Amino acid sequence: MSRGFTLIELLMAVMVMSLIAGVTYGVLAVSGEGFLRLQEVRDSQEATGWTGRQLRRDVAMMSESYVPGSRPLRVINDGRGDAYFDQLRLLVREPGRMGITEVYYHIDEQEGVLVRESRLLWGNTEQVPQRMKLGKASSFEVELMQASGGWVRQWDDKSVFLWPKALRIHTRDADGRNAMWLLLTPQALL
Repeated sequence: MSRGFTLIELLMAVMVMSLIAGVTYGVLAVSGEGFLRLQEVRDSQEATGWTGRQLRRDVAMMSESYVPGSRPLRVINDGRGDAYFDQLRLLVREPGRMGITEVYYHIDEQEGVLVRESRLLWGNTEQVPQRMKLGKASSFEVELMQASGGWVRQWDDKSVFLWPKALRIHTRDADGRNAMWLLLTPQALL
């Protein structure tokens, strides 16, 4: 005697399978969103790490120039409300390049990114600077440590250049994520 399933048994099996599929889809959808968020955070951390390495390298290679009137470090402050659009100019001895390189960090306000531009100081005045985008940024603030240990945003431009002990750089992106780097100047350690 062959016996099949009744209509009620089939409807119950379909309902149980639908319930299991719905719960599984809901769990997987939430975890998929989590994986996307994790990817965004990882990308942001990688960009921040790259920016920090580049800043650290440039500050470690800062050098005095023998061109009258040029300073190894200049900060141009521009605070607007809670955002800072400071500019940092360094004279750097870059590995693999002859002479002194002028490095310029600033925010490109149209694109909302932190930019590093560099050009040879003694090169042709029409030389196009090398431009590198370091990541999204809506604020870039530079502070300098005095010999007394206090932090200032302006640096004296006296006839004799005094090296700051350290630089403290804060960035914030459009999503409100902050990054901070504390960079010791090699000349301050002497």
